[in-house]
Amino acid sequence: APGEEKKTEELKGGLVDNIKTWKPSNDLLEFVKTMENDPLRVGNAKVKEYNDIGHKAKGYGTKSGLLAQDTEKEAARVLTDKLIDANKDVERLVKADLNEGERAALVSLIYNVGKGAFGKSKALKALNKGDRKTFLKEAFDPKIGFVKANGKIIKGLVSRRAKERDIFVNGWKF
Repeated sequence: APGEEKKTEELKGGLVDNIKTWKPSNDLLEFVKTMENDPLRVGNAKVKEYNDIGHKAKGYGTKSGLLAQDTEKEAARVLTDKLIDANKDVERLVKADLNEGERAALVSLIYNVGKGAFGKSKALKALNKGDRKTFLKEAFDPKIGFVKANGKIIKGLVSRRAKERDIFVNGWKF
């Protein structure tokens, strides 16, 4: 029909523009800050290097060398950049349509576990097949989800996955 091609172009352009202009919401920023380094978020800690299970980190779980200055503002800037990168990974890897809560949960998950681990996971395969039940189990389950570091279940990761699951299923209700 006349005009259909134009609509398709607008949709594609809009989607591309959306990917280019996507920024993490305040809810997502605060959530990740709380999970990664709440004392820094609330002003009770200085920005200093710490061991983050296998790599030196600073700020909000980012690799140590990425911060130009040891300030919370710089840590938040780097976090924002890394969440934008994680959203690009979501766009590249996930074939399913996502609402805001689902996208936020996946951005947080990929920020935490990395695009490599998520990209070759059973969770992603299930999500892309439309099997949400299996996805939720593979991604967020307290025994088999992304809850281990060095082969051991980590209590903090179990807690984070439960919160991400809640955001994925229910959105930002808190």
